[in-house]
Amino acid sequence: MEENKAGYSRQYWRCLALSMKRLTNAHDRGVGDLPLAGTPDDIVIKEIKRNLWIALAITVAAGIVLWLMQIEI
Repeated sequence: MEENKAGYSRQYWRCLALSMKRLTNAHDRGVGDLPLAGTPDDIVIKEIKRNLWIALAITVAAGIVLWLMQIEI
């Protein structure tokens, strides 16, 4: 897995970019085109919460892997 200077993999950045693109698209479409009920702001808040949970899961998984490998940061 390739990592940049910050230590994040390319897959992580691709996932983050795709999530941000989805956020932007959901906000730009307006209420009528959204697949879920609610205002665009509600959708954006839900997406942000989802992305934060994903980021937390990635961070916890990375911490567990580092702990298992006994690597000190």
